Amino acid sequence: MTCSFLPQRLRGMPSATTILLTLTTVLGSMPSMAAAGADDLTVLLRKGPVARVEFTAAGKFSGVTSVVDVDVDAAILWSALIDFEHYRFFMARVEEANLRREGERLFVDWEIATPLVATRYTNEVWLDAEKRFMRATTIKGDMTGSRYDWRVESRGPGKSRLIHGAWPRDYAAIVHTLDDDQQTLTIGVAVGSVLATTRAFADRARQLVLSSPAPAQPTAPASAPAPASASASAPAP
Repeated sequence: MTCSFLPQRLRGMPSATTILLTLTTVLGSMPSMAAAGADDLTVLLRKGPVARVEFTAAGKFSGVTSVVDVDVDAAILWSALIDFEHYRFFMARVEEANLRREGERLFVDWEIATPLVATRYTNEVWLDAEKRFMRATTIKGDMTGSRYDWRVESRGPGKSRLIHGAWPRDYAAIVHTLDDDQQTLTIGVAVGSVLATTRAFADRARQLVLSSPAPAQPTAPASAPAPASASASAPAP
């Protein structure tokens, strides 16, 4: 799919970035991506995930949101999303993802096999199982301050939609060193990572349905108190 309405500052970018941005479409902030232009979005999603790149008022990269439709019940897709202990079996470069609780707070400690960011970091996680919404913020590691949102929507029996947004902060020094004024590398890493993550969860949910006998679904950890800004519709950054 081609984005024919790129901001003026993005036109004429190096070809690598232009190719990446042909995967994106400007559909509004995360809360409205599934609502505004819903019919058009559904048509686009028939060919695979759709990604949207966001920029600040100053024209700097801010974040990216990806959407994918999956032919499984929303409950199955949600179960794949909260199955932290098994991420290492279906998420690229994830070696460990360990959930722990401190009082009412939930944390996930990660170990990632990648040269671009810290190999170990910690996210604090908020879950709303009823609304199938999850938010994670990085509190330890090179990317401290990053925020990640996930929302699962039911699209009817056997159909669901995953919306995943990422607003990364403080990429490793190597990214800043190699990047150009158009943030080619930063945007490429962010878009590639979010699309890969979205597809991995979709594939995992399909695997759960196709497996015979079907693996036991994980027991959802008790929902942690959400931050004041968290809700079923994640606020735009």
